[in-house]
Amino acid sequence: MRRPEGHRPSYPAFTARFPDATDTIVFAQLAIRGPDLEAVTAAARELDALLDGETANSGASCRMVRFVR
Repeated sequence: MRRPEGHRPSYPAFTARFPDATDTIVFAQLAIRGPDLEAVTAAARELDALLDGETANSGASCRMVRFVR
C-alpha cells in the first residue's frame, strides 16, 4: 500500500508476538471515569494494585493511560 509523502497515521499501530506454544490469549480492556484527573489517577492506582497480584509473575504487563475530558 502506498502512502502519500509526509503521511502520519491518526493513531499508533502495535503488533503483538507470542511464542509458538501460546494457545490461549485473554484480552481485557478497562476504563475508569471520574470527575477529574485526581479521582481517575487514584482509581487507576487502586486497580493497578488489584491486578498486579495476578500478573506480577506471568510476564504479562501492558498499560496505556490516557485522560480524556
